[in-house]
Amino acid sequence: MKMAGSDEKEKGENEEADVKTKSTESPTKKTAKNIDNNEATDTLMKENKDTTNLDENKLQIIKDNQKEIQLVKHLMKLKSNPSIKHLTKFVKRLEKIVATINNLEGVKMMYQVSDELSEKVQNNLKELEFLSIEMKATLNDLQRLKEKKIIIGKEKEALNEKRSNTKREEMQEMETIIGVYDKDLLRSWHLAKKSTSVQTVENFITHLKGKKQATEYAFKMASEKLATLKNRLTKQLKTVKPSVIKALPPPSSDSDQDSVISTD
Repeated sequence: MKMAGSDEKEKGENEEADVKTKSTESPTKKTAKNIDNNEATDTLMKENKDTTNLDENKLQIIKDNQKEIQLVKHLMKLKSNPSIKHLTKFVKRLEKIVATINNLEGVKMMYQVSDELSEKVQNNLKELEFLSIEMKATLNDLQRLKEKKIIIGKEKEALNEKRSNTKREEMQEMETIIGVYDKDLLRSWHLAKKSTSVQTVENFITHLKGKKQATEYAFKMASEKLATLKNRLTKQLKTVKPSVIKALPPPSSDSDQDSVISTD
């Protein structure tokens, strides 16, 4: 029991000594920790600045290349919706890029470039030039097609106008003929033409069908009457006898002598 109590006392003393040492050493350690924290924050700030600088550079690059990206997007859309304005802009930019690369030949000589790399650059440059030529030819074809489209549109408008004028003239001619032979029918037609009711137009067409049938019957009866009159006239001409003119007899010889004596 005495041993156990002594052990507990020693533990308590050791703990008190540790607390005292910690309390004496804590200010220096705290200052060291604060210094370390400040250095860490400085490094973090620098890293953040570096990252922000990188992000700004990336954003600047993106802003600089935004127009090229838009041009490429427009070029991808040209397959479905060709635009001469976008094509012209793209071709000009492509020619500018090719000209810029060609002007950098003198700068390339200042650096040591491998033959493989220079050959690759030359091949890419040729492809760019070929693409520029093809795009320019496509642009010319589109411009030509646009001009043809404008001409065809004008011709179409002229044909439509001519067609409408011809139709209007034909209608006027038909109305004139109707007015000459049937003024009441012409008035009925004008009322039906101005009307927006389906029933009115249907009634007019029904009236026309009945009038057409009546006209056909009248035409048939008139034709039959004309045929009978012609047949009667031919029969009358056949029954009438033609008058015969008789010739006078020739004069006798006695009458000739009497006429000679009377003259003496």
